[in-house]
Amino acid sequence: MEVLAGSGEERDCRRLAVALGLEVVAAKVEEVRSKAKHLAARGWTAEERPEMLSVLAGRAGGS
Repeated sequence: MEVLAGSGEERDCRRLAVALGLEVVAAKVEEVRSKAKHLAARGWTAEERPEMLSVLAGRAGGS
């Protein structure tokens, strides 16, 4: 959440993996994608376009 909130822009899963310090290999990117999809399903992030995620207003600051 901090990575998305700090950027202030949409990010794809590859860029999220890099920002989290992970290797950009298929397995790591897929892990990030899966977790990001769960966050979107629970209303923590917005996925306006496929694979492009951003923080919803009001969700960036805490739990």
